[in-house]
Amino acid sequence: MGLMQILPDTASDEVHRYLYGHRGEIGFDELRVPEVNIRYGTTYLHILLTRYFAGVEDELAREYCVVAAYN
Repeated sequence: MGLMQILPDTASDEVHRYLYGHRGEIGFDELRVPEVNIRYGTTYLHILLTRYFAGVEDELAREYCVVAAYN
């Protein structure tokens, strides 16, 4: 899991597609590399913020939703 506690299933399904335009797989070993882990974790936060919770108008409420969903 690493620094940002992101799981390979989440990273593969959502983040890899966002970053590279297609589905791909990433394993635990790759997620243990700090730079990769941070890139995937922050990208997933961005996806939650801009895709899943974009309709939440109150900024603080949207941030709470993102944190709760990430956790």
